[in-house]
Parts: sequence; C-alpha cells; structure tokens
Amino acid sequence: MRDLLGDLADGAPFLDAWETVRYPGTDRTALRGLCWGHPVHGDTIVTTSVLVARGPGYAVTESGRAYVLGEPHVHVPPPAILSGRRGPGHAVPLPLSPFEDGDDLPALEI
Repeated sequence: MRDLLGDLADGAPFLDAWETVRYPGTDRTALRGLCWGHPVHGDTIVTTSVLVARGPGYAVTESGRAYVLGEPHVHVPPPAILSGRRGPGHAVPLPLSPFEDGDDLPALEI
C-alpha cells in the first residue's frame, strides 16, 4: 500500500488550507482549498471531485487524482467590536459638505 501511495503522490497537486465541502449538486464529500501544481488548473483555489479515500497527508478523488494534503483550514472568528465604535443607538457621522474642508489649516492662497 505504501508503494501505491508513493506512486500516487508523484506529481500530485498540493492542497493546503483545505476543508471538506459537499460536491455541488450532491450530498457527497469533496475538498476545497489552495492548490499548487494542479495539471489542469495550475495554482489556484479548487474544489476536488468526490472523495473516494482520504488518509494522513493524502486524498484520492473519484476522478482518480491524488492530492497531497497540507494543513486543514482553521476558521478564525471575527474579532469582537471594540467599545466606542458605532453600533445600535449611535449616529452615523455625516460627511462634510463640499464647502467644508474639515481641517484647521489656513486656506491656501493661489
């Protein structure tokens, strides 16, 4: 089995920051991530075809393509809004009129 995986990994695209997704239009599992060295798509974000096997460091799809897997994507929650920022009950600052320049510098004389 190790020899088979070695053969599959030769020339296999590298998929990093990957996550499991549903293959479009089905309930079957695929992977989506940042791909380097894909023979058709090059270096880009890809969604693989349906997975048929996945193990430590590799995945094989229904199309027969093997992928070398990097790290899975880690979802980071957005930072909390700091106090003092605009939120419910706070007025939106109005933009300056075109006749106000908004600074306290002396006017430029031409």
